Amino acid sequence: MSPFATLLLVVTLALQPVREVHEGRFSWHFAPDREKAVRPLIAQADEVLDALAAELEVEPPAGIRVDVADTVEEFRELQEVPEGRVAIDWAVGLADAAAGRILLRVDQTHLFTLDETFRHELSHILLLSGQERREFPRWFSEGLAILQSGESLLQRLDPALHAATTGRLIPIEALPRGFPPEGPALHLAYAESAFLVRWMLRQHDWPRLRELIRDTRRLGDFDQHLARLYGGSAEGLFNAWRLELERDASWWRVLSTDWMIWAGVTLLFLVAVTVKWVRTRRRLRAWEEQEEPPWTGHA
Repeated sequence: MSPFATLLLVVTLALQPVREVHEGRFSWHFAPDREKAVRPLIAQADEVLDALAAELEVEPPAGIRVDVADTVEEFRELQEVPEGRVAIDWAVGLADAAAGRILLRVDQTHLFTLDETFRHELSHILLLSGQERREFPRWFSEGLAILQSGESLLQRLDPALHAATTGRLIPIEALPRGFPPEGPALHLAYAESAFLVRWMLRQHDWPRLRELIRDTRRLGDFDQHLARLYGGSAEGLFNAWRLELERDASWWRVLSTDWMIWAGVTLLFLVAVTVKWVRTRRRLRAWEEQEEPPWTGHA
């Protein structure tokens, strides 16, 4: 962005009125024309915060600020990125756990709703707040947030299955603290994270996962507690999950071939024709059993 455009944006933001709403443990900041989109979040924010905190068994913070941006430019500006660093413009939500702050961007083209994005960022706040060090690897934090947000895992399934069938899954050791910057690799990293944490839950359910969170928050060293509670390293868990995914993906690949799709369409057509034929025969038989047709008409 040119210096003139940056200056123009700053002036525009300064002149634009900002609606401030303080309710419960949240303070909301948004443009007046976004109140209709934000009001449902405000109404349920405290309830959602308590529910997510109870699921993790962590203490929710006393106050959280939420800024809602209208545009990508405003979203960048609100990040207050120091000189020399680049703002994130591909996301629709960000969380700063240390500051207790959430940034949301209204984007009607995004896969997930504003409510899901808000819950996603709240999960980050709950997991990472109150810590001097960020002990949780990025894959765990993102996977947990996706599950807590209620995002549809079907939206994440396709990239994971495609990568499994082509042998292009990102190794878990490549995702300890950072993700690919953007593009298909970034979506795959999110998908892998969501399904790996879901797989961990399926193996041992919430009590074990809560213990992992509690011990890591209290003592640090996520990898040590992961090995003790789940019987292996992150790489070992990833490989076990990968083998299961590849097995499932092989069936998905067969079922999604052109031949199987056309076979399914043909079968549905035959079933529909058969059902219609049976119904017609029953109707004719019923008419034949009556003295006169039940209706008269003109054709």
